[in-house]
Amino acid sequence: MTDRFVKAMSAKELFLYGSRSLGLFRLARWLCRRKLTILCYHGFSYDDEHRFRPSLFMRREVLEKRLRWLEANEFPILALEEGVERLRSGTLPDNAVVITVDDGFASVAELAMPLFRDFGITITLYVTTYYCKHPNPIFRLAVQYMFWRTTKSSLDTAGILEDGGKVEIRDVTPSSDVVWRIIDYGESSLDELERQDLLQRLGDRLDVDYEELHRARLLSLVTTAELNELVAAGVDVQLHTHRHTLPTDASGLEREINENRAFLEPIAGKSLNHLCYPSGEWVEEHLPLLGKLGVRTATTCMVGMNDPDTHPLTLNRLLDADDLTQLEFEAEVTGFLELLRRIRGKQLKHVG
Repeated sequence: MTDRFVKAMSAKELFLYGSRSLGLFRLARWLCRRKLTILCYHGFSYDDEHRFRPSLFMRREVLEKRLRWLEANEFPILALEEGVERLRSGTLPDNAVVITVDDGFASVAELAMPLFRDFGITITLYVTTYYCKHPNPIFRLAVQYMFWRTTKSSLDTAGILEDGGKVEIRDVTPSSDVVWRIIDYGESSLDELERQDLLQRLGDRLDVDYEELHRARLLSLVTTAELNELVAAGVDVQLHTHRHTLPTDASGLEREINENRAFLEPIAGKSLNHLCYPSGEWVEEHLPLLGKLGVRTATTCMVGMNDPDTHPLTLNRLLDADDLTQLEFEAEVTGFLELLRRIRGKQLKHVG
């Protein structure tokens, strides 16, 4: 390792590099061999989406590097249902991995699926269905993306917000107040056609071509026809709610699951009993309600591996991301960082 290379590495990367060199990744892999790793992906980058939201969009070449590493290091990749069943029965092969993809972005079909097919991998695709029925860019993502893309320093929100006026946006971020005021207004007060009109006007004022964004499908989900093709190719389509929300009241939760099922089950050709929580967010009140609806497993975004004692409705996953380095990915999948988290957790409990 050259001096220049060492200086370019962060303290964390140096620690991980040294740990791998000492064989600690191999040791962790052996110690965690009976656990199940569930990987989580979302969309894949047509253009610059990976720079906009690296936790949500990944370049195709990064995905290919991950899959080649898993193959070269002989990590068995199982379908979700098989992985969970074998975890429970004690027949899980060592270091087993499941690959899940959330939301159902159009880029999954066009960019990622050819790779999964080439590697012989069965993925579970959790599909949220509102934007499959309405093939437009996801509203909140489109608002955030246009603010991220603009070079404007100010915006006149008259006609966009009810109390509109000129606002400075030179240092605006996707989480800034003006961005979320527009999102909240559109989602709570407008129908789909009105939201599309708002996005067009917003794009005009920010000098971002919304029609091109719509045409390129950077922030759009798969169509019914594309879903049919994915199912024919062996993709395991599963539940992710209709509107990407999961209420805690029984009637609201049942509505979201039933609308999701009503759209997906005729396409999947089977009963759907596996769920991904929207944004990975769940509460204890969800569990008995999901059980009554016949949901057998549900995945979260809580980082970690799964063992036979993990509740099937709160399965852990590793959110892989474009800005997660290959070294960090290896540290997660081998279980090295899992062991560190457990050691740190025990130390904190002891101190407390």
